[in-house]
Parts: sequence; C-alpha cells; structure tokens
Amino acid sequence: MAKHIHQGLVYGTYHAVCYWSIGEREGGLDMDSTKSAAKSGKFAAAKHFFRFVRPGAVRIDVSPELPTVALSAYVHNRDGTLTVVLVNTGTSP
Repeated sequence: MAKHIHQGLVYGTYHAVCYWSIGEREGGLDMDSTKSAAKSGKFAAAKHFFRFVRPGAVRIDVSPELPTVALSAYVHNRDGTLTVVLVNTGTSP
C-alpha cells in the first residue's frame, strides 16, 4: 500500500488518496470493517500518509540514495511543516 501511494503521488497524477475497506461478516459484506482494518498492514501504511502528508501540502523534488528506498518530501507552507517519506521496497530492514 505504501509503495502504491508513494508511486501515485510522485509519478502519477494523484491529488488525493482514500482508503476503503470491505470485510466479511455473517450474512454478507461489511462496509464498516473497522476492527479488521485496524489490524491491516495496508491500513497502517495509509494511516501514516494521511497523518503526516496533510491537505494543502505540496510535493518537492528529492533524490533517493538507494534503489530499494522510495523517497518523497512534502512541504506545507501554512502549517510550516516538511514531511519526508521513506518507503523500504527491499527485503531487508
């Protein structure tokens, strides 16, 4: 999830990202699967983007130093914040 959000914001034309979760329950699908979403790695990745890259932030150019680390940065002038996102796309920590 983190890799896809990163790629959409950096290389795609994403202007926003929305996390949507559908789970199963007895009798059908559960559109509000908050309990299962909270345990999801996908939800954790999306939650970090949503918490730190706030509406109004603008992506700025940065260069990755390692091929297995996706790097992006966002500046928010009104809030006076700079957010740097590192996504490990490799297999080792």
